This record gives sequence, structure tokens and C-alpha cells, in this order.
Amino acid sequence: MTWTEVAGRLAVARSYWLGSTTPSGAPHAAPVWGVVTGQTLYLYSERSTVKARNLAADPRVVLHLESAEDVLIVRGVVEDLGRPAMVPSVVAALAAKYTRPQDRPYLPDADPDFDVVYALRPRSAMAWRLDDYEGSQRRWSADLWWRDHDRRTDGSRDGQRGTAGGGHLAAPAHRALLRGVPDAGPPGRAGGLGRAGHGDYLTGHQATSRRMVVRLAATSSAMA
Repeated sequence: MTWTEVAGRLAVARSYWLGSTTPSGAPHAAPVWGVVTGQTLYLYSERSTVKARNLAADPRVVLHLESAEDVLIVRGVVEDLGRPAMVPSVVAALAAKYTRPQDRPYLPDADPDFDVVYALRPRSAMAWRLDDYEGSQRRWSADLWWRDHDRRTDGSRDGQRGTAGGGHLAAPAHRALLRGVPDAGPPGRAGGLGRAGHGDYLTGHQATSRRMVVRLAATSSAMA
């Protein structure tokens, strides 16, 4: 399964269940609206809500579509992008998605109480259909994508693509892009992603880095 496929399913969903963690460590789930643009899912809320307070302390999330028959679960971290006015293209995309008259009062350009927009930075996704549970299981992993990227770049400096012992030229970028995704990447390997602190998360990266994060769309693997 590729990230393009995952983003496509997220794009057509109307609502999402967002799971976060309270300061006491208890789980918390809440329904949210969002929109996909540029293969990134954007969510919004009010900073005074429980979920927003949870995300300010711990940005790790689990996101689930509404259906328990055709399941999609995405894990990752959210990046706080600030007020909706900071991302006008996202606000416009939300207005274009939620067009029913009864939707209007709950959109960020209609209610100033909505004061924060988040971008989902995915780490993994899994999917299955209940009517074909064994045959339909699929998985996507950012870690696997980067490991494959490492293998393809190993030794490229010496013209020995894929040769053991080659240089991990992209490793610093890996650490910058996935900094703060808990346990991101294979620990204990030179040039790997290393283990990131749970309290850190992606903030302030340039647009190019953001695009690289969401383009983790090259991997396909069977469900274990």
C-alpha cells in the first residue's frame, strides 16, 4: 500500500476519529473534520478542547476512519500550524469540501473559536476489509520507506549502489524530517534514523522538508 492510496481514502472521508493521550496517560478519542490537500491531511480545532490540550503536550495520534467494515488506521504526529489564517489554502479547501448549509457554522472561516490547524505527519498505516479480513490486509510504513531509501543510496558516492559499507548520505535529512516521531527508524545502525524523544515533534521545517515527509509513498508490504 502506498501513501498515495492512503491519502486518497482520507480525502473522501467526511469525518475522522482522532485518538490522543491525556497528560495522565489515558486514551482520548474525538470526532474531527479535515481535508486532504497535497497528500497531507489537515485537521482543525479549538485550543481550549481536551484533544488540543493533549496534542500540545504529546503530538502522537492515531487516526481512524468512521467504518469498522472497511478499516483504515493511520499513526503519526501532528504539526501545529497556528491559526487558520496562517493557512488560507487549507481553509478554502475545507469550505470546498463541507458544502452543506448545516456544515457552515462548523468551519474555521465561519467560527473564530477555531484557532488551530494541524498537519498530520504519518508514520504508519494499516487497512483491511471485514468481508475479506485475511486477504485484504495491507500496511504502509514511513520507516520501511526510509530504510529502502538508505539501501538505494548506500555506496552511491562511490558508484556502488546498494553495496554494504557505503555512505548514508541522506541520514541527516532523515533525522531532521522524522525528528520527534517516537522510535522512528532502526536503532543502533550507522546512518539510520535513530530513536527520537517522545516529547519532540516536527516544527518549523521548510516547505521542501514538509513535502518530503508526506511523499513517503513508495512502499508496499504485506500485513504481518
